[in-house]
Amino acid sequence: MNNQQEILLGELKVTLQTKGTAIRLLCEENNALLEHQSVEEVTDILTRNFEMVTQYYRNAAQQKLVEGDLQRISISIVVHYLYMYNKWRKMYTGMADLDLGFKEEDFEHPGTYDIILYYCKQHFPKDWVSKAAAMVGKTDDEVRGYNERRQQFFDMR
Repeated sequence: MNNQQEILLGELKVTLQTKGTAIRLLCEENNALLEHQSVEEVTDILTRNFEMVTQYYRNAAQQKLVEGDLQRISISIVVHYLYMYNKWRKMYTGMADLDLGFKEEDFEHPGTYDIILYYCKQHFPKDWVSKAAAMVGKTDDEVRGYNERRQQFFDMR
């Protein structure tokens, strides 16, 4: 039995490794263990979510980001929510049948913004604000303000 499979999402190679009743997902900077999943299920939901997220950001970001960066940000967002929703299925009995699909409201979630800002800061230290602003459809000043508020929030903990 093959316990490892590679799939291609845009330019990105994603490796799915079977680990007992779980799937280990590996892709560049992303690594997640998805419990009680099969390779087929993960491939299906990952592909659908990736296409949805990438398409959503493509028009906004096309003048500020190259396709490869857009795809890397998209896969980071997709893996984050897939891991979280899958975890909730096991943690909360009322969510055992939770749909693992990316939800429209997730585009405006602070976690999504945080992933975008983190990527832009890491990969574009000189002009991260304008690139992040293009992705989230905000002005540079709005992104700076958001970043300051998030930093204050994290500093309080």
